[in-house]
Formats: sequence, C-alpha cells, structure tokens
Amino acid sequence: YEADGARISNIRLLDQQGRRVNHLVPNETYNFVYDVHFDANVSHVGFAMYIKTVHGVELAGQTSHPAGEGASFEAGDFVTVSFPFDCHLLSGAYVANCGVYVNGKGEFIQLHRILDALMFRVSTSNPNFRRMGLVDLQSHDEPCVIQHHKLKHTA
Repeated sequence: YEADGARISNIRLLDQQGRRVNHLVPNETYNFVYDVHFDANVSHVGFAMYIKTVHGVELAGQTSHPAGEGASFEAGDFVTVSFPFDCHLLSGAYVANCGVYVNGKGEFIQLHRILDALMFRVSTSNPNFRRMGLVDLQSHDEPCVIQHHKLKHTA
C-alpha cells in the first residue's frame, strides 16, 4: 500500500527490556512497535497490527481505537506506536502487518499499510512443553487434570 498522508517506518519487536528481538518465547510479553510520520492534517486516526502465519492464516490483531474514534495529527507530526502483547503463539514462523488509517464519519481510508512487515520465530527449548498447534490454550502452567471414576457394577 502506498503512503497517503502518513508513512510507517522503523518496525520492530521489543522484549520487556526494550531490546529488538525476532525470536520470541511462548508466554513472554513483547511490544510490536512502529513509527509514523504524518504528511497531512488528519483526524479520526487509528493504528493497527496483525499477526499471521507465513501461509497467510490470520491469527490475531489489535487496533488503537474503537471504530469512529481516533486521534488527530498535523502534517509534520511524528509518533511511535506500541502494541504490547503476551506471546501465546506456539513454535513456528510468523509475520506481522501494520497500518495507520482514518476511521470516522462512515469512512475508512488507509493512510499507509505494510503487509508482512516483520517476520519472527517462536520457539522454546523446554523439553516439558506439552502444547501443539498454533496458539497456546493452556491456563498458566497447570497440567491436564485427569479424574478417574470407577464404575460400580451391580448384579
């Protein structure tokens, strides 16, 4: 997508210490961060990010504002956008999209959007990690509960 009133740059993933990373560990917290330079006066501006598999399966995303709401900026303004997220993805390779848009008064206009802006990997070295698929559904680190019920036979 061509830039039209805003330009995204410096897309990055940061760990909790503010270091750039491209290898994530399940259940850790990270920030998806990008900068936006505005070339026009705009209002009802929102920001977004989306994570997909490398095969294009959309997994999750976030927006900065509800539909119809947003911030206002003037030409020359510069902002840094940061979306915190807990990594509930399982081992694999993923890509992330990001965008800045106008969403107000019944209109939706992309100011700039970058598809597959960033590629990252999720993996763990824990041999006891017992999850499978794309997303971690396990509550905390609690193991599976098995309740054995013996049937009483009546004669």
